[in-house]
Amino acid sequence: MKNQENILLEILEANIKYSSYIYVLHKPDGTPFYVGKGTKFSGQKQRLFSHLKEALVEKTWKGKNEFKANTIRKIIQSGGEILYSIDSWHETPLLANLREIDLIASIGRKCKGEGSLTN
Repeated sequence: MKNQENILLEILEANIKYSSYIYVLHKPDGTPFYVGKGTKFSGQKQRLFSHLKEALVEKTWKGKNEFKANTIRKIIQSGGEILYSIDSWHETPLLANLREIDLIASIGRKCKGEGSLTN
C-alpha cells in the first residue's frame, strides 16, 4: 500500500501497453474499503484520487456513494490517510471490468455483510 505520491509514480512508470488498472483504497490499518478501475492515460488526473475530492468537496451529486464518502471523511477527520494499491494491470477495459467484478466479489461488500467494501 502506498500514499498518493508513490502510487501516482507507480502508475506513471508502468508499462505503457497496459492501459487499464484495478485499484484498491485502504483504511490506515490496511483494510480495503473500495475497489475501482482507472486508466493510465489520464496522467496526473487519476480516478483513484477523485474519491477524496468527492467526499470532502463535492457534498452532493446524483449517484454519490455516501457509504464510501463517510468512510473517507472518518479517515481524514481522525488524522489518517487513505492508502492505495494497484491490484492488477489490463490490456483492455473489458479485462479490467472482469477483474474488478471478481475482486469485489472476493473481498465482499459491507452492506451485504460479506466483507469490508463500500462498493
